[in-house]
Amino acid sequence: MSPLHIKQFYNVLTKTVSKNTIVHYYANIRKALQNAYLLDLIPNNPADKVEKPKVKRFESQYYDEEDFRELFKCIHGDPIEIAIIFISFYGLRRSELVGIRWSLINFKRQQLKIGTTVVQMSVDGHYQLITEDKAKTDSSLRIYPLVDAITKILLQLKSYQQSMMALCGDSYCKDYLDYVFVDN
Repeated sequence: MSPLHIKQFYNVLTKTVSKNTIVHYYANIRKALQNAYLLDLIPNNPADKVEKPKVKRFESQYYDEEDFRELFKCIHGDPIEIAIIFISFYGLRRSELVGIRWSLINFKRQQLKIGTTVVQMSVDGHYQLITEDKAKTDSSLRIYPLVDAITKILLQLKSYQQSMMALCGDSYCKDYLDYVFVDN
């Protein structure tokens, strides 16, 4: 393996992955080759001659009031309307939103606790939901206030879910009873 091979590999990656991912590849490849060099498996570390890829700083963009009005107008009545309202209001990651559980909502104290995440992963060609009772980082564990509008939405959603459970009887899937955002 030569420095040219490594550089060509990074160039191919630029077409499919983010620059941050390439930097992670760089660190792993360099470390692996350094270990091989230290064990006398290779005469030198070719990654030493390859410049670390530059990472472009992420510049976030925000919706203003008019953007939100337009968004809420577009999603009105859509099955994911409530989820988009939550993401917009609280700034949640998708995995955090899907991880919101009824047991983490304290209506008396008007608090919403964020800490469970749910992600979908492909395992042996089949998609599975992976639930973790921890957030991405310790700072991701947080408690938000429930404003009246959100409380109203949640109580309506809970009532709707309970009516669907009564209507469907034994046919109702009870695997996700504690989760707020579930499929119909």
